[in-house]
Amino acid sequence: MSMVEPGGAPGAAANIVSRAKGLILQPTAEWAKIEQEPATVQGIYAGWLMPLTALAVVCAVIGQTVFGVGVPLLDAVVRGVVQFAAFLAMTWVMGLVIDALATNFGGQKNPLNAFKVAAYSAVAALLAGVFQIIPALAIFGLLGLYSLYILHRGLPVLMKAPADKATGYTVSVVVVMIVLWIIAAVIVNTVTPMQGGGMFGRMQMPGASRSATDGGSITVNGTTVDLGALEKAAKQIEQSTADGNINITANANPVDVEKIKALLPERMGGYTRTEISTGGAAGMGGANATYENGDKRLEVSVVDMGGMGALGGLAGAFSANSTTETADGYERMHTVDGRMVMEKLSKSNKTASYGVMVANRFMLEVDGTNVSPDEVKDAANTVGIARLEALAKQ
Repeated sequence: MSMVEPGGAPGAAANIVSRAKGLILQPTAEWAKIEQEPATVQGIYAGWLMPLTALAVVCAVIGQTVFGVGVPLLDAVVRGVVQFAAFLAMTWVMGLVIDALATNFGGQKNPLNAFKVAAYSAVAALLAGVFQIIPALAIFGLLGLYSLYILHRGLPVLMKAPADKATGYTVSVVVVMIVLWIIAAVIVNTVTPMQGGGMFGRMQMPGASRSATDGGSITVNGTTVDLGALEKAAKQIEQSTADGNINITANANPVDVEKIKALLPERMGGYTRTEISTGGAAGMGGANATYENGDKRLEVSVVDMGGMGALGGLAGAFSANSTTETADGYERMHTVDGRMVMEKLSKSNKTASYGVMVANRFMLEVDGTNVSPDEVKDAANTVGIARLEALAKQ
């Protein structure tokens, strides 16, 4: 059964999951399978693109209204519907662009294959939307840019572009994609004006350029995507699979959760620890603690991602700076001393959070209620980034 058939067929959800895993963990091999599959544009829309786009939109709506900066539910839903339609339309246009540019880079025109590349390469960008509703993992939303690498690997296979021209082909497609993102953002913001949030609100990219480095990189609105680093991280993930099965924790030596627990002291400044717990499975583990000081509350978690540190390698391929601000607060993502950092503030909910990825291994997250941004950052510093880096070396 081909997974590109219209939705509703038995096992359709499992097929989507299998295809997504293949594209993310073994993109070259998965593109070879996709090339051989009989398909139609309608079937790809119904059986692949529409379900994943809907998932991304729903997660964005939940993130904006529950964990975000207080966007009204109706505004978020209406905006999500417009984004859903715009993304589907944009993907079709991207297929036309990929097909039109093929011969410029030694490739072969093939409208159906071009649409396959446009639709399937979007998988990382769409799945990254899930992280918007998981506060401790929200920093990984940037990994949606991994779609650029999936695109980079797909063009030689489906469009027959020579390997030495694949980077130039990718960059040209991305430049056009940026223009389309801007147009889509204008449409969405005109129909449903709202500051910040959503797929388009985070991807309004006014320009792109390719650097002169040997490995090739793309700079998009201050975010540099190093294709060489992406390839290195992707190979690390591919090497962590066994017999075609996902096993990204197989090569990890998880840190004893008691050592992680020891990083969470009984007192943090004026805060007293009221609860602490540990847990772990499948090569991952961590500790969580609650601290209170009157009506102030801190939730501190340290997660050892084990073999999933390969995802941290993907994050390292980006130099990111992103800020979304509203009258109620902000969401910021930036790089500090080579580490991915995310900060949030919601005045209406009286909450603040600070998260940092340490040594491509540990996710340190502090969520506070009735606290200032400085207090959650101080709590993270109390846990100790240097101590986590030392644990990563054990």
